[in-house]
Amino acid sequence: MDETVATCPSFNEILNDMKTRDLRQPWQVKIQQPPIKGGRNVKVSIKSKPKKPEKSSVSKRTKKAMKKLKANKRIFTGSIYGWNAKKDGTLVPNWKEQNNIDCMKSMLAGGQSANSVAKYMNTLGIKGKRGGRWSSSSVLRITRYKFHAARKNFPEPKWFTTSMKKGSRFKP
Repeated sequence: MDETVATCPSFNEILNDMKTRDLRQPWQVKIQQPPIKGGRNVKVSIKSKPKKPEKSSVSKRTKKAMKKLKANKRIFTGSIYGWNAKKDGTLVPNWKEQNNIDCMKSMLAGGQSANSVAKYMNTLGIKGKRGGRWSSSSVLRITRYKFHAARKNFPEPKWFTTSMKKGSRFKP
């Protein structure tokens, strides 16, 4: 704070005016002209609160941008199990992980619980994308993720198509 302003009588007038008008926020007071030594010719005006962008419009723009990135198979979030990011920002399927996703889906469709699938994957030593352990919620989240359907736009490796015919197994 400037010491000359604190000792200025017009500064005290501004403080008194703030108390009488019950103005508590500093953005509500704007000095229109510099204080004069007499301390009597200071004009104080009320400023409106600075406008912030509406949350809904920011949210809409973010959702639109994310949808466009997903449609173009570009990086739109952190690492995704079943996908690898190239240096240019495009996403390509990780076929080992895609195979594991198919195995998880088939186990769930066969009547096993997500918890038992997670335990089985942990006993096999299969790690998550960032090296973590599996939980029932991570199994369900990954198997329900609709983005994995985009893998059909990419050519499948030969081993992947033959393993799908034979009945797929987990790949650590």
